[in-house]
Amino acid sequence: MQKTDYENKALLVRRRHVEAVSSLQAVLKADPEHARQIRFQLYSDRTAQLLLSGFIGGLVQELNPTFDSDRNVRYPILENLNETNTGTNPLEILDELAYAGVLKKKVYERLACCPKCGSHSSVFLRLKCPECGMLQLESSKLVEHLVCGAVHEFDEFAADDGIKCPSCKEPLVQEGEDFRVVGTFNRCVSCKVHFDTPAQKFACRTCNLEFELNDASYFDTYSYSLNNYLTQEVKGTVGLPLYKTTLEELGFKVELPGTIMGSSGMMHNFTLTGSKSKKTVAIDVVESDQEIGEKDLFAAYTKMIDAKSSTCVLIVIPSLSKRAKEFAEKAFSKDGIGFIEAKAPAQAVEQLKAKLQESK
Repeated sequence: MQKTDYENKALLVRRRHVEAVSSLQAVLKADPEHARQIRFQLYSDRTAQLLLSGFIGGLVQELNPTFDSDRNVRYPILENLNETNTGTNPLEILDELAYAGVLKKKVYERLACCPKCGSHSSVFLRLKCPECGMLQLESSKLVEHLVCGAVHEFDEFAADDGIKCPSCKEPLVQEGEDFRVVGTFNRCVSCKVHFDTPAQKFACRTCNLEFELNDASYFDTYSYSLNNYLTQEVKGTVGLPLYKTTLEELGFKVELPGTIMGSSGMMHNFTLTGSKSKKTVAIDVVESDQEIGEKDLFAAYTKMIDAKSSTCVLIVIPSLSKRAKEFAEKAFSKDGIGFIEAKAPAQAVEQLKAKLQESK
């Protein structure tokens, strides 16, 4: 088949895309500091922050595409994350994170596209008679009755009182014990020819073109997972912009890190602070790969008690030890200190927003 204008243009676009990606990867490999700067620019995107916090919190292991009723490719999680974002294409963020090495990208499904119009959602497989090319086919299984050795089409075993061998009239009970499927065959309704395998063609319902697999172009869909090599870097960066953005959306002027003068006259450092009118918010974030014990909890509690003039919130990721949690549930509540325990920053942000809105 002669190449169409679409195929020629698509080929040119693919070649330029491969060249651009190769050039970018060469630059990033040759200049690690430049690569790091690009990654940190991506970390500032809110959609990227929410997505990556899901990865580091274990909420997302691998991001796989789904296909809607029109067979279009979707990433529902990204669509939900992007509801409050402005101007960011979630699919572009995925690819940018992959090009920068933050995410690993691999082919999930390869879809055949029409060589004329480029559509993949309108392309369907057609099974045809290899003799006359008609679509009206009948398929059936060949079954051997192991008791008497007779082989018949499966439909011939149907009887009014059950499934029975048409030769010896004995009932069929258990596949593998008294009968087995020995093969399948197809029959053309039009020309009556029997054959094992139908001819396979592809058809585009948009432009009514029928074509062979070798003439198809392809559309690849991808799955994404976090690059374990950068896990610690991601953990240390994506949460803080999320908390900062949340406070700013609620009208606070944010300092990151922040300081507050306590009642004792001591200056205390917090992960971030926010101020709005006469209200001050102080937030400490404690993260670990394991449960967080009493020592870290007591350190945060002590300075929050001294900073009583502010609304204080402690965010713990991923969880507290049993004893630490028992203390937090009693002491923090009694002293009016906010306490959040979450698996990932994205979950903590939602709780933080609700808690600050309640304290208006």
